[in-house]
Amino acid sequence: IEAVVFDEDIVVDTIGDHRPRSICGSGLIDAVAVLADLGVVDATGRFVPPQEGRNLPESITSRILEHGGQPAFCLAWDERTSEPGILLTQKDIREVQLAKAAIRAGIRILMSRVDMKDADIDRVLLAGAFGNYIRPSSAVRIGLLPAVPLDRIQSVGNAAAAGAEILLISEECRAR
Repeated sequence: IEAVVFDEDIVVDTIGDHRPRSICGSGLIDAVAVLADLGVVDATGRFVPPQEGRNLPESITSRILEHGGQPAFCLAWDERTSEPGILLTQKDIREVQLAKAAIRAGIRILMSRVDMKDADIDRVLLAGAFGNYIRPSSAVRIGLLPAVPLDRIQSVGNAAAAGAEILLISEECRAR
């Protein structure tokens, strides 16, 4: 699963349009953002118990399960057995939070070194495969990226390779 959206139900896109077998980073960020938007998880990342009165469609409530003694959400059903296939558990949400916290801490440290706030950011450049496929709105929604207008966030692809090419062909860049 490389992307997750809500459109009356959970809709997943998979790499190569194959049946879902696992989830990649961009899909995981989308999934957490969608669950937060729906109120399935709260601002702390905790699954909200069904009895706490959310008004969710049946297409969503039927996906809220328990797995291994912890709350879980079914992103995709196994087409052959109609059993839950790809689950996002409370532990998975916590792992996303740890990774997000590390990335955001790095961003905040760099910004504090130059006395900068989120509002001061002109552009956010996302590099590499992860940066190329991440949905900026989902990354901002879960707090992975600074809260800037989405038109300021841009994927730049393989920036390392582009930088290496520039250094190889430009004496001025090598000197700088």
